[in-house]
Amino acid sequence: MDAKFVLSRITYPALLGGSLLLVAWLDARAVSHDGIVFVVPLLVGLVTAALQRLMPYEPRWRGTARDWSVDLLHFLLSTALVTAALRMLLYDGATWLALAQRSLFGFAVWPSSAPLWVQVPLAVLAGDLCSYWAHRACHEVPWAWRIHAVHHSSERMYLLMSVRNHPLNTALTYGAQTVPLVALGVDSRVLMYYTIVTAVIGVLQHSNVDLRTGWLSRVLSTPELHRWHHATDEAAMNCNFAPDTAVWDQVFGTRYHPDGREAHDVGIVGSEVPVNFLRHLALPLVLERWMRGIGRA
Repeated sequence: MDAKFVLSRITYPALLGGSLLLVAWLDARAVSHDGIVFVVPLLVGLVTAALQRLMPYEPRWRGTARDWSVDLLHFLLSTALVTAALRMLLYDGATWLALAQRSLFGFAVWPSSAPLWVQVPLAVLAGDLCSYWAHRACHEVPWAWRIHAVHHSSERMYLLMSVRNHPLNTALTYGAQTVPLVALGVDSRVLMYYTIVTAVIGVLQHSNVDLRTGWLSRVLSTPELHRWHHATDEAAMNCNFAPDTAVWDQVFGTRYHPDGREAHDVGIVGSEVPVNFLRHLALPLVLERWMRGIGRA
């Protein structure tokens, strides 16, 4: 049996499951949650970068030096900096909401006494439901699409493309995912696991690695599903909105995964969006300038 065939089928569950085992091991040794959230996705990213060279899904999607430089700026400024600022600004308010709802109802809404193996999947489902509707709105509400379009501007899906986001899109995503969970009373340990799950799924679903996930595509938002979300294929537009699971797209009828077909062309239909960080920041104001008559709805 070919080694790449085996790797394509075991890599996704191995990286996701292995990252959670590593989190548990580090947590048991009292490593700070912030340290764990930084180190584990970084390690997964390094492994993924190596796999992109070893077993690319689409050779045309190899990131260029220009892509990497622009997307590194997005990682540092549009994602890491904005997320850190929002965490400081919103966390206290969300915590106050958690205390308020406990006082209002007389009991904690979140099952904080349940074991981690119950709380973490529940947090993923709850956060994914909020993210589903925020993401769907970004495709259906014109002003929100102008903010979200930066993420779809890349014509390659590769490791760093996952962090190509307008800062306002990062704010919307972070708010939709994290604030409701904190407001419900989810504690820091569960949030740490939740953050790792979402980060690893996000890295893998945007990577240019030939991953075959089989039945997992019925449960999680795998690369095979998410490529269709970015595809230029007209039949695939407005599908697969949930960032972490496949559950809500199935519930709301927006799952798209055609048998026997794969997505190989991605981006915004009819676009000529420059690969330029400052122009990406301006994109919500000047989107029409780089369109050739038809855009992604």
